[in-house]
Amino acid sequence: MRTTCLRLETLEGYDQKMKILLIALALYAPKKDDVLRIAEKSATDEFKDAIHAAIGKVDPDGERPEWRDELFRICKREAWCGKFGRVGVHEIDGWTGARSYAFAVRSGKLDPEKCPEHRLNSYDRVLVALERWEKKRGRKLEDLRDTLQGLPLGQYSARDFATRGGFGQNAARALHKLGECVAPSAMDDPRNAALVAAKTIAGCDKRGNLCSCADHVSMWVGAQRWQKRPVFAWSGKSKFKSLRAQCGEHYALRRSLVELGKTAFSFVIKSLFSKDGANGSA
Repeated sequence: MRTTCLRLETLEGYDQKMKILLIALALYAPKKDDVLRIAEKSATDEFKDAIHAAIGKVDPDGERPEWRDELFRICKREAWCGKFGRVGVHEIDGWTGARSYAFAVRSGKLDPEKCPEHRLNSYDRVLVALERWEKKRGRKLEDLRDTLQGLPLGQYSARDFATRGGFGQNAARALHKLGECVAPSAMDDPRNAALVAAKTIAGCDKRGNLCSCADHVSMWVGAQRWQKRPVFAWSGKSKFKSLRAQCGEHYALRRSLVELGKTAFSFVIKSLFSKDGANGSA
């Protein structure tokens, strides 16, 4: 049995909707981390061994135990940690492979000139995706276009380099973490996928410090998508739901309330300055 203590006087000053939200969150917060519990229960031995091996490589001294929990939550969200078998390309994200491939070639993360494992059977979709990006950004990448048009043909499609594997990583951007000339199908092996995910987490650096779990979520979701998501939402995607799925119940609640408080404070300050400006002009 769990109990929750919330002093009603702390709710003074909030409107009715905010009171309901805070009470609901207070009742919800003490719950055990159900996502982690379900992930550990669902995970196959193959995924468990893969996670432990990956963490052993990036955190040999065990200084960041939360990384292990985070990997379990990620594989639960992306593939139920192998409960229903291995996962290849994520169908819903297959369209992202073309653009990801183009920019992975540009950055050197893929080397189709040297590696047959990085060559496509057609570069048409990649060129179309690049053209759309150029129109949207108002920039021309002629050098990249020339490079793509001159590449030798291979056996893979752009879709093969999209999000795939049990930890939901973009193959085009992630394969270099496994070595040179690695085929995209390597990401379907939980051992490789877990290692890539662990290296992504451990290698995240923000102004000289290790990234927070929220920063990791932003990498998985995409920075632009992350910024556009509301902190809370009764239905649909929200930052709170994404944080809960990858970072745990209490972290998600704490982080989301802090962000909500910052937003509210910023709104109040802007309102005050706008009122002062209006009074001054009057």
